[in-house]
Order: sequence, then structure tokens, then C-alpha cells
Amino acid sequence: MAETETPPAAPSPSAPERPRGSLTVVGTGLRALSHMTLEAISHIRDADRVFFSVPDGVTARQIRDINPEAVDLTQYYGEDKRRKQTYVQMSEVILREVRAGSAVTAVFYGHPGFFVFPARRILSIARKEGYRAVMLPGISSLDCLMADLRVDPSVNGCQILEATDLLLRNRPIITSGHVIILQVGSVGDSAFSFTAGFRHAKRAVLFERLIEAYGEEHRSVLYLAATYPGLDGQAVVRPLGAYRDPKVLASVPPAGTLYIPAKDMLPTDMAMAEKLGMSALVGPDAPVPAGPDSYGPFEAQAIAALDHYRPSPTWRPRTASKALQRVMTLLAGTPSVAAVYRKDPARLVDLHPDLTPAERKALLSRRAGPLNAVTAPPPEGAPPTVDEAGNGNGGDAPSEGETA
Repeated sequence: MAETETPPAAPSPSAPERPRGSLTVVGTGLRALSHMTLEAISHIRDADRVFFSVPDGVTARQIRDINPEAVDLTQYYGEDKRRKQTYVQMSEVILREVRAGSAVTAVFYGHPGFFVFPARRILSIARKEGYRAVMLPGISSLDCLMADLRVDPSVNGCQILEATDLLLRNRPIITSGHVIILQVGSVGDSAFSFTAGFRHAKRAVLFERLIEAYGEEHRSVLYLAATYPGLDGQAVVRPLGAYRDPKVLASVPPAGTLYIPAKDMLPTDMAMAEKLGMSALVGPDAPVPAGPDSYGPFEAQAIAALDHYRPSPTWRPRTASKALQRVMTLLAGTPSVAAVYRKDPARLVDLHPDLTPAERKALLSRRAGPLNAVTAPPPEGAPPTVDEAGNGNGGDAPSEGETA
């Protein structure tokens, strides 16, 4: 997805020119060292000022090893201090450096846009004040949960809720799909203690609400992602009614996430199936859908076809030339090069004379379609997939949700 930026307001003719700072917000991922992305590392390394808030010493050390002047924001937490006050203070410390003209990188745990109030605040204010402000993705607890518990949101859909918000707004729970409830260990607690964590949490209230929706016997999974290399995520399967036991309730970790599988299966809307031309696939005479690990007649036929399989003549192996790979590596790992490329693509392209004419044109377009096209040339004699304006899909891969 292309970056979206709010254009800066035009300065008043009489106002002095403001120092041009910038803000990049990155995430460390969940597992120390393992989840830090190449672009996050490059922005930490090359920033004028780095601020971070992470929960473990290994990640903190990694950040300081990359940029020794990095500042730890966790110092702004306090005993029974309201978390929102801490977040506002963290935000202002970061924004002061942006306003002073520094290239600032703010580093947060997991995905920086996923339950990180200071990240949302600083991005909103920096953009409003006219500074360049971008967020780069990281691996979140949700990504880890879907990998460890094998949850596929394309099957039955998925509802993601924050525990306190679920209760305060009495949000309806969609029991026909996957439900993921975040921050169950801190539900109802707006403060924080270094020694006791979230000691004012109202977990019993949350579980009574869930029992009301699902019943005592419905299965749930209390999940905690692995935060260090070599460790495994924790998944404790219990019926919801088990959390009426005070000892079980007290065992819920502050960072715990609750996964609840579907209780109901919604019937197919046959009128809609008719409109979509899918009646034969989902109607009463259609075969019952097999699970992902089945070996039924359809799977047997597909596997037998492997013995005489030949790739389609329209299949194109994807690769990149050494020249294009070198340029992409520079863009991925050097923020200053990426900044030049955004403003003046020709300036970067001209430094690499071994690029082919098609690669030059694709890079100058700054569009994914042309770049996809030059990494998968069409078969000999086939028409180009991208027109002169760089339109078309350029050989884009099928979408993740494709089920054909």
C-alpha cells in the first residue's frame, strides 16, 4: 500500500521557515531479535534521534547496539500512574525532537500501529503540523496467534476486540466466527505498577460476559506469544466456565490474549449464491467441504495429476537481475537512498548504468505493476502485460484470499 501523507499547510509569508524534522515509527515484532525487520533496523541505525519502548532487555540492548544514543521511554511509567498520562508524555518527548528538525525514529514493541496509543498520537500530530511521518509494519501478537493456533480468518471470519472496550460499549460478539480478545489480563485497569502489574483488573466481569454469550462448556484458548528466541508460544485450552475459579482467573497473564472458536455455523444465503453463480458449489447437493488435512476423492485426483504435471505455458519464473536486486537492497536498507528515490527517481536510476531500459522505466514509474513485469518477463512472442502508462497488473500474483 502506498504511503498516504497529509500535505503540509502553506507557511505564512511573514513566518520564519521551520526546521524540517521527520518521524518514522517502527515495530520490533514480538520475539526478541528474531522479528526485527531490515527496514526497522536501517531506520534505527540512520536516525538522528531514537526513542524506544520495549518490554525486554534483549530487544533494548539490540536497539542500543544499533544506535547507542537511543532513549528508553519506559522511564515515563510510574507506580499506579495512569497509562494515558505516560503515553502523552512519551509522545511529547518524541515530538519535541521532530520539531527541532531531527530525523526521529520511534520504536515500539510488536506492530507499532497495533494497540500503541503513543504511535498513533505522534503520527497524527506530526502530520497535522506538516512533518513527514510514516509508520512501518511489524509482527504483532495477532500474527503470532494465527501462526501458532492455525487460525485462518478466511474461514468463518474473524472479530478482534479489546477486552475493556468490549465491556464498556457492550459490543455484540459474533459467535459464528473466530473471536480474538486482546488485553484480557488488564481489562478494566487504566493504571500500571512496576511491582504488581495490573492489580485492578476486572477479569471476572469479562468472563461472565463471555459465558453469557457462549455457555460454560465452550472451549477457549488463553494465548501468550513467545518473546525470546528458542521459546514456544503458550496456549492453554479451557472451557470458559473454568475461569469462575479464582485461582484460574488469577493465572491470566497481563499480556494474555483469548481466542474463542466459532460456536455457530451460519446458513448459506441461497439467493445470494444464485446471484454470485455459486449455487452448485454451496447448495444442498454440493459435497460437504473437506478439512485442510483431508485425503478425499478430490485430493486423490489432484495428487494423481502430479505424475504427469507440466507447468502452464503462461507460467513465468520470477527473478531479478543483479542490477535490480542491488537497487532494491539499497532502497530496503538505506533510508536516505529511499528518500532520494521518492523525490527524484532518476537521480538514483542514473547511478546504475547496468540496469536494462525496461528496469529503468519500471523504477522511474515507482509502480508495482511495471516492477513485477520486469521480474517475470512474458513468454517469447507474448504481448506485454503493462501498457505505456504502467497500467495493468504487471503479472501480479493472486491475492491471498483467492480460493479458485
